[in-house]
Amino acid sequence: MQLYYYNINTVPKLYLFVMAILRNRMRKEKLNNNNCNCNTRNTVAVIFLLVFCGQYHLQHSIVHGNSSSSAFNYLEGGNEGAFLSSADDTSSNNRQRIVILAGPHKTGTTSIQNNVMKWTSPGKNKIKQWEWPVPSEVIEIETRDEQNWRWNAGKGFYALSESLRDSRHYQVKGRKLFLQYSSDELLKFYKTEFLKTWIKGKNIVFGSEAFDFIIKDINGRDMIDGLKALMPWHIDGVNLNGSDDDITVVVTYRLSRIKHLISIWRQTKKATEPFEEWMKETLNNLGALDSLGLANAFISQNLKVSLLDSSGLAAAGVDISNAVACDVLDAPCTKDKQVVGTKPVVMNTKVDFQGKVNLSEEQLEVMDKALQMYDCKYQSMVMEDDRLTVLYPHGLLKVFEFCNSNGLQEYSVGRDELKRQLQCIAAGFKG
Repeated sequence: MQLYYYNINTVPKLYLFVMAILRNRMRKEKLNNNNCNCNTRNTVAVIFLLVFCGQYHLQHSIVHGNSSSSAFNYLEGGNEGAFLSSADDTSSNNRQRIVILAGPHKTGTTSIQNNVMKWTSPGKNKIKQWEWPVPSEVIEIETRDEQNWRWNAGKGFYALSESLRDSRHYQVKGRKLFLQYSSDELLKFYKTEFLKTWIKGKNIVFGSEAFDFIIKDINGRDMIDGLKALMPWHIDGVNLNGSDDDITVVVTYRLSRIKHLISIWRQTKKATEPFEEWMKETLNNLGALDSLGLANAFISQNLKVSLLDSSGLAAAGVDISNAVACDVLDAPCTKDKQVVGTKPVVMNTKVDFQGKVNLSEEQLEVMDKALQMYDCKYQSMVMEDDRLTVLYPHGLLKVFEFCNSNGLQEYSVGRDELKRQLQCIAAGFKG
């Protein structure tokens, strides 16, 4: 374990940059006729008036080593990687494991789900000790539902996420699966499939971007209790080895932050509404942006979390599906992080998208900094909680450096306030 300390005493360039923009823009136009119900000069200035110079200490640890664990069967091949964790790597054991791929939306989930599903499928099995156990009842109906999206077994656990939601507030409409079966019946199908897989001695991997309902929904965190209840060792009358300590949840942290926000817009409105208008009018609560909040929700329920830093993956030249397989599932991999005998397929990139991002570069930069500021409140969790491991730490560390260099260690706002800030930035600067 290595410790790095930084001690900087400087005037933040960000504050000066933002105030210069404000002065130039305010000379050109009046900003009191927009719909954000706030004074834009004050809103943006207040965000960054919190940014003061001062000394700070950033302490973090980076552990470089081999992830040598294997579940149930030993694996061949090296799994060298970079990890950020406040605990020593204690993953080496022969216990069966369960890995939950929890998203959130717009973080490469479609590619991860489809690749892991294929790599663990019978006949094409590249990761032989793992299974992606979608119930046959779900496959039968979802594959012939004409109203459904482009469904395959990689999306086989979206219905699980939907079934776990609070039915008093959220109901699935128009899907054949939910017309034929109740949520309780669907949960029983998944529980049975998990049990059968566990009894065979296999490890279980499943996931859906829709697990970000946990951070989006009213009472969303109750979904975690529902997930735990499906685990084989929690089934009444069944005496099986295993515990919640055998669960690892994978969450992806996407950088840049503004690109994640733009992807959410592209997903929800496609090219039918320019980004500025969508940002000012959207009912989206931006829960998909809150990867660290999602990780914190699982950690608060005493589950282990592996957090993937997408910028670190890009810097290392590692595909995200390969990272999940090599570093989390401990699959047989080459030294350059390729699952032996196969290559991942990258999906859902929307290369032909023509939507208009009609904001200036200055606006987008300020919005990105506001999003980073929102994440400052999670720094102590990331740096100190031994239930969290960060894989490929890179941009996330830079975010926390930004937090500390600008005196934002204690800065904390909710998503409603974050959304209001973003809307005011979008409405306040006319490019």
